[in-house]
Amino acid sequence: MERVVEEVLECPVCLDRFEEPKMLPCGHTFCLRPCLENIVQDKRVRCPECRACHNVPLNGVRGLPLNLTIVRFLDRSDQQKLNRQCKECKIANGDVDKCNHCDQSLCRSCIASHTRGLQKDLRDTLTLVRQLVTKLSESDDDLRERAEKLKANGKNVKREISQSIERFISELQSRKKRLLKEVEALVATETGSLQREQGEIEVKMAALTIHCQVASEICEKDFPLEGRREIQQFQNEMLSLTQKGRYLIQSNEISSDKVRPTIELTNRDENVVLSAISKFATVSAHAQLRSESSTPDVVAGVGNGGPRTSERQPVEDSRVTEALRRYRNKGQVKK
Repeated sequence: MERVVEEVLECPVCLDRFEEPKMLPCGHTFCLRPCLENIVQDKRVRCPECRACHNVPLNGVRGLPLNLTIVRFLDRSDQQKLNRQCKECKIANGDVDKCNHCDQSLCRSCIASHTRGLQKDLRDTLTLVRQLVTKLSESDDDLRERAEKLKANGKNVKREISQSIERFISELQSRKKRLLKEVEALVATETGSLQREQGEIEVKMAALTIHCQVASEICEKDFPLEGRREIQQFQNEMLSLTQKGRYLIQSNEISSDKVRPTIELTNRDENVVLSAISKFATVSAHAQLRSESSTPDVVAGVGNGGPRTSERQPVEDSRVTEALRRYRNKGQVKK
């Protein structure tokens, strides 16, 4: 097919590719120069193909129309030739192929060297990919190890928190037992005091009751009208009972201002303890540098939740401990 096209694009006079193909009125096409210019005679031109004579335009054979179809074929053929030119060695031949990698036209020899270059790039890339796979595998193993360490670290911190809380609970339970014992001792002491006071009152009530009975009997007796001795004895007896009654009244006078014992709990630091408990400890994840350790530590720390260092700090909050100490010393049961 390409050979047929080349024959069509060949001038029948010079047997070369058309140069400015001009078409005669008979339909045949020839090169402008030197083919048509050399066959003009007396402003007439005879077609070399069909021998037909044609008048030459006023401006010469240049005024003949271009064969646009041939021009298009020539342009396309030139482009195809350009495409058949190797981009590397610049040699134009028909044995060229387009590279799928760079979309360039290359001859067989150049495409072989070009392919070897692509293979080298692929091998270099493959080496980098394998190195990356190795690093990713190491990172995966490292992440697994860090996850296991983090779980173990979390268990240790939870155990540490539980131990600290249990320690505070045990301290509070001990304090509770001591306070309850103090209440029981105070109740027993004050109850015994009240019982003794009650016994004394009962004795006094018995004495007063007897006095009232004797005085009532004397008051109900008739006054003796005869016998001086009997009169004096009766008067002395009434005087004695009167004096005794007044003594009993004075000695057994009950004061309304007497203090009655009460038991109360003095706990001025309760809010301090509750506040310290609510702020007791914080838990944070501290990521150390890879040169130190690849595993972040879960740290149970104390204070107001500020930054944590890599050292494991005790969970016990000094404020809670101090509040409990004041609670032990000041939280006394008083009468």
